[in-house]
This record gives sequence, structure tokens and C-alpha cells, in this order.
Amino acid sequence: MQKQNVEVQIQETEKAIEELKKTESDAEVFKTAGTLLIKVNRDEVFEEMEDKLETLKLRGQTMARQEERVMKKLEEIQNSIQNAMKGTLSSADD
Repeated sequence: MQKQNVEVQIQETEKAIEELKKTESDAEVFKTAGTLLIKVNRDEVFEEMEDKLETLKLRGQTMARQEERVMKKLEEIQNSIQNAMKGTLSSADD
């Protein structure tokens, strides 16, 4: 769920950056602040969006690594349980 949320934010941020690239440096740009729209400097917002995108991508990579570690650990536990069950079944057969 969190991973999907980060992916959506990345897509939205990339789209915002694309739109900002289409505007002139002196264009009027507005940013939401709660229920308000506030006029901001286009260049500052552009830089802010690029920083946000970088942060989101790093977060996505971190989450992917965590997911990989969890899946590996799960697989190890699953194998351990299966081996323990095989041992129990072998002992019961004796």
C-alpha cells in the first residue's frame, strides 16, 4: 500500500515537473496549501518538485529493498518450517 502511494506520488510529481517545464520562468504558478491556492515563484517550485521527486525515488528504492529482505526472510522461515515438518514426519514413520 505504501509502495503504491509512493509510486503515485512519483507519477504526480513527474507530471507537475513536465507541466512546469512548459511554462516560462516568469509565469504565474500556484501551489495548494490546504484549501488555499498560493502564488509562488515558478523556479522555486520547480526546484522544490525536483527535490521532492528525488526524495520519493529514494523512498521507493528503500521500500523495494525492505520488501526484498522481508520476502527473503519469509522464504527462509517457510523452508525452515517445511524442513521441520519433514523431520517430524520422518520421526513419526520410524
